[in-house]
Amino acid sequence: MRAVVFLLASIAGSMASLTTLQSIPTLQPREWLSVPEEHYRNDFGDIVKDCSQAGDPLKVNRVEVTPFPLQSGQPLSVFINITLSEEVTDGEISLSVKYGFLPVYSNTFNLCSELLRAGTKCPLPKGVNIITVREVLPRAPPGNFHAKGIATDQYGEELVCVTIDFRL
Repeated sequence: MRAVVFLLASIAGSMASLTTLQSIPTLQPREWLSVPEEHYRNDFGDIVKDCSQAGDPLKVNRVEVTPFPLQSGQPLSVFINITLSEEVTDGEISLSVKYGFLPVYSNTFNLCSELLRAGTKCPLPKGVNIITVREVLPRAPPGNFHAKGIATDQYGEELVCVTIDFRL
């Protein structure tokens, strides 16, 4: 849902009006590993934290971002492995981004429209889903960024909450 990486890619893809690059080579996700902890530390050193409430129906199993280090204005691919405990037919993604402690971006997107941009259609079935997002990271000054994304389902109920701290 860009829901961790869906959210990371939303951060990347939605901070500016960007289009998905057709020329980015198709990358295959490595074998996914389930990460049961609350904190996910990725190969690229950035920290993705699950701020979901107990009982939220979406669990992020694995997030992978390539290439690293992230570079402003350059393409990136994000692979997300999630498990849903319910079918999702619609919803929203609310996203906010801070540069340091300064708010620099806030917006709400239709979940199914964002999934469609990533090549996945609603409804998202119950069970394991793998989402691949390819975007160009917006041009931004170097520094520390903090993003928070909350995805909700067709009933307005929270699916997942994720925070991502990254440096450009």
